Amino acid sequence: MQESSTDPFSRIFMTAACDAVLSTWCHSNCPHSTSHELFARFDAGAGGGPPAWRCYARETLSADLSTYVRGTTYCTRHQSLVDLHASCSADGFSPELSARPPSPSVPIPSAAPVAQPVDADGAMSCSDGVELEKWPVGSSSVVTVPAVDTRTWAPSSKRELFGVRAWELPCIDKFDQHKLNNYTRNVSRRKAFLDRTGLKCHGRCVRGVVDGFATHAEMDELRRTLAPKALPGQPATIVTFRWDVPDSPPVFRMLVARAATVLAERYGVRQLRFYRSNIIRWTGNSKPRAEWPVPPLDWTPGSLHGDTNTDEMFLFTTIMYLSQHGEDVKGGETGIADEVDHGKAPGGTGTRVTAGLRIEPSIGRLLVFSSGVENMHEMLPVTHGERIACQMWFACEGMDPGWAHEQRIAFERQHGYGGPDGIGAGVPKETSPQMSVALSAALAKPWPWRAKSR
Repeated sequence: MQESSTDPFSRIFMTAACDAVLSTWCHSNCPHSTSHELFARFDAGAGGGPPAWRCYARETLSADLSTYVRGTTYCTRHQSLVDLHASCSADGFSPELSARPPSPSVPIPSAAPVAQPVDADGAMSCSDGVELEKWPVGSSSVVTVPAVDTRTWAPSSKRELFGVRAWELPCIDKFDQHKLNNYTRNVSRRKAFLDRTGLKCHGRCVRGVVDGFATHAEMDELRRTLAPKALPGQPATIVTFRWDVPDSPPVFRMLVARAATVLAERYGVRQLRFYRSNIIRWTGNSKPRAEWPVPPLDWTPGSLHGDTNTDEMFLFTTIMYLSQHGEDVKGGETGIADEVDHGKAPGGTGTRVTAGLRIEPSIGRLLVFSSGVENMHEMLPVTHGERIACQMWFACEGMDPGWAHEQRIAFERQHGYGGPDGIGAGVPKETSPQMSVALSAALAKPWPWRAKSR
């Protein structure tokens, strides 16, 4: 490989096992994997500049596959491959921890953000340094992120997360850009469309998946202490926390702080405060797992919605899964729709989602997205087993219910619906001391080796 006397990564040696692990990771995290054989290498790119970790197609490399030679058929995945190489080189690395590859017919566009600069006092610097993959707007396929097995995953100060997929997409803050408003049975359709422009934490719209966000032990504790019990005859039971993060169990406070930290450091979203959390248990068919259907159900939209339209305090949404797809539950995926075609479901009737993101529940996984209509989403039906998930919503610093009062009045005048919901401008429906205190000052450490979130 090319060497540079000034770059600390200039000489990188990999064992055959590490080479195989990193290159296998590339095949699950680079769109070129559908048509090319990929190899993880630390080398240059077509535009020059310093070397970086990339997933290179065979034809871009030298005959011995050691160095970059030509072409642009590669994906830059620097930080993820740095982390994976560090783990591979460390004692106790297990190749079995690598994520199960997706269906070969549906590639997963994926990227991890570059390492965030650190200020002299140890605080993460401004969010402008976080680089995200651009979500492929205009794609004609549904991308499925399959469940992964992280039961033996143990985070450390050197590698806090198992894997990160992070995308940026255009925000939708104008009603005439809301393509899905008239094509789905949207549970928030009769509410006002809200423009978030100018809010402290708004400006970057994102979606992403974080695996290894929480360990199985942490999820077991949350399931044991906070998850609602299933009730006979009820398909769903729920526990809700609003305004305050409960003191017990301590793991929940740590996970809320961790979610805020991940949003800041991996997605470039800051100035957040905790607003609300739901823990929901959904129950499907109780047939034995051996009788569960294998193929996934076609995605016919039933309750697509944007969270900000549903509750104006929802600015960023996270969903943490406490169940494993294929083991605890069948169905129950979270779907984020980009395109819906009418009359193209099997048989030529109804509607189906033709582009978007479909996420299988996976224990310890965190789904992240901005809450506007750029991320119209829903839970797909739970057909078998049991799905438990924890939703955590974040507002912006300084926000109170009623901030959109004038927008609601104007929207109703123009469209005939979506007017004031009884909350006057600047008059909160509920109050809490926490709403006037920075989120970071009220929460636990995101990981035991970290200081409190900043």
